[in-house]
Amino acid sequence: MNKETVTILSFAIFIITFIGLVPLFTYETATGKKIFTETKVVEEVIPPINPFSGISVEGEAAYVVDLLTNEELYSKNANSALPLASITKVMTAITAREIIPKNATITIDINAIGLEGDNGLFQDEIWPRDELLALTLVSSSNDGARAIRNTLDREYDSDLVTEMNKKSTELGTEHMYFLNESGLDVAKTVGGAYGSATDVSKILKYALEKHYDLFRHTQESSLDIESLNYTGVHSVDNTNKIINEIPSLVLSKTGFTDLAGGNLGIIFEKEPNHPVAVVVLGSTEDERFSDIKKLVDAAIEK
Repeated sequence: MNKETVTILSFAIFIITFIGLVPLFTYETATGKKIFTETKVVEEVIPPINPFSGISVEGEAAYVVDLLTNEELYSKNANSALPLASITKVMTAITAREIIPKNATITIDINAIGLEGDNGLFQDEIWPRDELLALTLVSSSNDGARAIRNTLDREYDSDLVTEMNKKSTELGTEHMYFLNESGLDVAKTVGGAYGSATDVSKILKYALEKHYDLFRHTQESSLDIESLNYTGVHSVDNTNKIINEIPSLVLSKTGFTDLAGGNLGIIFEKEPNHPVAVVVLGSTEDERFSDIKKLVDAAIEK
């Protein structure tokens, strides 16, 4: 190798080395100050997968809200007013309990017994307030709801449905109103009560905060309860068939009519003292349960 070739190679190596050092060093600035710069490798940040993405529910409307942070986790037509069916009884129980004194009793009259559905109540049976309210919530008793309404009318000169509508306004619901105390359809095209999934989450939250000692019974798969003048025990099953499939369930209420379809609203705890409300409206009698389970599973992963 001749001297000229060596010189050319040496110069080439110098140039390559110099270029390679440029990203690491820069030289004098206008102020004459030398600056050392370090090349950084930027890693791609992959956003976490939303567990609610891709979820499909049968219900016409659904809503999931973190009650601790008030963060909306999932929404499908959540502000649409739909028939509530027996979810109505959540407001029935709240309103009656805030009007009827704690130690008062409620009598089952013939007018109440004649309603659709039979939960084993008897004419002239006398009930303590909270025991009848618990039975009415767990078994979704239309007889119990009507007896409560009749008692308010007869003994307290108060119309339960009027008071339910006042309470709904007080709680800040936007689409909720009641035509009766049970949620039974009043005609083929008219429901007994209406509200949105968002509205339902609000009254469930209020039930948890103000009346949990009553609504805790809705966690139970069945209830054995006694009236004051009947020698036997009333055993009723919870209309929520997936009580034992929802972890840390706090409270729940079902609803179903021909017009409303299948409804279900629950609160469960994602973690201790971390409640989440899940509501499905306008599903089918069976799919309301699978809808809720999908949303609960996603909320736990969130």
